[in-house]
Amino acid sequence: MTRSLLVGIYFYLILLSAFSTEAFGKEPMLSKGQTLWVPLYSKFTTRVVSKKDFPSSKTVKHEVTLQLTTNLVIHNTDLKHPIKIVKADYYNSDGKLLKRFVSEPLEIKPMAATHFFIRIEDKSEDWGTKVLIRWQSDSMVNEPIVDSVTFGFLGNNSILIKNQSKPIRE
Repeated sequence: MTRSLLVGIYFYLILLSAFSTEAFGKEPMLSKGQTLWVPLYSKFTTRVVSKKDFPSSKTVKHEVTLQLTTNLVIHNTDLKHPIKIVKADYYNSDGKLLKRFVSEPLEIKPMAATHFFIRIEDKSEDWGTKVLIRWQSDSMVNEPIVDSVTFGFLGNNSILIKNQSKPIRE
């Protein structure tokens, strides 16, 4: 895969993630808790084309599947009150629980953050992995921001995927 193609994909993903957030331009919401769904990707498949065929992009030399690593970051955006993470569970595409990140409530102080790291060695058998986060607070607080940043390398090239959480009902 040529460097210019990967650079183009990289900038497209950055622009897509920068302008796709639902919260852009909305008033801050206050809450005492939510369940958040965060998409993750443990694999990414791309096509590698030969250099002589690159301009037409029609001749596929082969497909490459990359194992990816993810950082999941939870930001407490409230200026005065802590929040508690009471659930942070990692699931596969079939909804099977793969890992529990917290065994007891984890407090995040005002304006602080915490993160969970999913290693490249975690060779999940599927593409649609996700984390469910449940947070609570004793007070009405600004909703936290939960991001996942997934990345991988192919030779000297890299891929980066950024996703934000989405509130769901349990």
